[in-house]
Amino acid sequence: SLPEYPGSGRNWDYRYCWLRDSYFSLGALNSLGHFEEAEKYLQFLHNVMNNLGALQPMYKINGEAEIPEVEIPLKGYQGNAPVRIGNAAYYQKQYD
Repeated sequence: SLPEYPGSGRNWDYRYCWLRDSYFSLGALNSLGHFEEAEKYLQFLHNVMNNLGALQPMYKINGEAEIPEVEIPLKGYQGNAPVRIGNAAYYQKQYD
């Protein structure tokens, strides 16, 4: 977990694929001529959409959609606590 700022108590697990952030990273790689990464990312999105039918803000790196958030009683980066595993931001409420 990394804190928003030291001592905030708001530590987040950043080991996931955020679609928005991935888009910007791949845009930079594409500008540098690294096209294979973009092709593999599009395949990742294709696989996610085939399995789930709708996109959400983030996924596990293996494409799994559920990333439940749990606090564990450890100290994280520079002693900041609590440490969180997972990230509840994956959840996107579905509307009718």
